[in-house]
Amino acid sequence: MRGKEVFYPIGWDDNGLPTERRVQNYFGVTCDPSRPYEPGLVPPGSGQSGPAAARRPVSRRNFIELCRQLTEIDERAYEDTWRRLGLSVDWSTSYRTIDDGPSGISQRAFLRSLARGEAYAAEGPVLWDVTFGTAVAQAEIEDRDIPGTYWRLAFGLADGAAGAGPVVATTRPELLPACVALVAHPDDERYAGLFGSVATTPLFGVRVPILAHRLADPAKGTGIAMVCTFGDTTDVIWWRDLRLETRPVIGADGRLLPDPPPGWLPMRSWPGARRRQPGSR
Repeated sequence: MRGKEVFYPIGWDDNGLPTERRVQNYFGVTCDPSRPYEPGLVPPGSGQSGPAAARRPVSRRNFIELCRQLTEIDERAYEDTWRRLGLSVDWSTSYRTIDDGPSGISQRAFLRSLARGEAYAAEGPVLWDVTFGTAVAQAEIEDRDIPGTYWRLAFGLADGAAGAGPVVATTRPELLPACVALVAHPDDERYAGLFGSVATTPLFGVRVPILAHRLADPAKGTGIAMVCTFGDTTDVIWWRDLRLETRPVIGADGRLLPDPPPGWLPMRSWPGARRRQPGSR
């Protein structure tokens, strides 16, 4: 850009989960859209970073006002630091994503996309924060290695197929009821004869296809994996690429759902299940 005049305004990206979390922790509040607006609200104050249940619920409008208040304080601290660093910013022109101007532009752009048929509603997996009850970005996820144990699950073969079914080694046996397919690498000769056939899940007897996908690791576990909706981002890729069914078993609170997912057999039909006798427990 030598010899050019560069326009370098300052913009503050103050929308999103990091701002919401900071406001909740700083003021000791949580957003509850069902609450009425309180003029002149005085929040409990900072240092209330305990469980969400211990925070004071406030209306959406009050919560947004607190977001504006705290982001202004934080942005002044950022500006002071950047000025001392000598960054070549045009401080006479600035914008904040939380302000009415940028928000209005975003809303008009969305409405225009909606009118063009470019925006649509669809059900799909997202990264979810069970504590704050909101979606999170991939950049806000921290990966940690923790000790685990492989559990070996023996699947059956459906439609009267001869031979033993595949054995899956998994660290997440609790997601077995969410299994929608088994996948192995297309070059894995151990499972080449099973591609395109149907397996049945142990305990629940649900029919799932056995498919090939390049992301399956022949050296991991037994080389064949169960696709569950959803255990991790690889499950999402398999689910999308192979156009699989969806059997969610975990709710928005991070707990197992009380009702069985679609495709389950009645309990009395599970392989090996015994019918209860009258008066028995």
